[in-house]
Amino acid sequence: MADAVRLDHRTSSRLWFVDHLWVLLTALVVLHHTAITYSGIGLWYYTEKSTDGAVALGLTFFALINQAWFMGAFFLLAGHFTPGWTPSPSPDELARHGGPERGVHGAR
Repeated sequence: MADAVRLDHRTSSRLWFVDHLWVLLTALVVLHHTAITYSGIGLWYYTEKSTDGAVALGLTFFALINQAWFMGAFFLLAGHFTPGWTPSPSPDELARHGGPERGVHGAR
């Protein structure tokens, strides 16, 4: 059996706070869907009536505040770790160096 690889947090280049933020956001997604189920908003395939109006109001408030930012935070994290943009070639470069992958067969 192979030995388990042990990562040293001090020498690793991994950004551990991002992993922790990702876990926190995932937990918020679960709590958000739970709040929608029990808040009485009614925008979920399964809903239950709340027995207390204050609880329903609190869960509705939590869902509204939560949905205002958590999906944007997911997109922000994903966009931050996406490889950089590369400029597209000009029409002259396409004509000179086109190639079959671009669908242009220019003279070389």
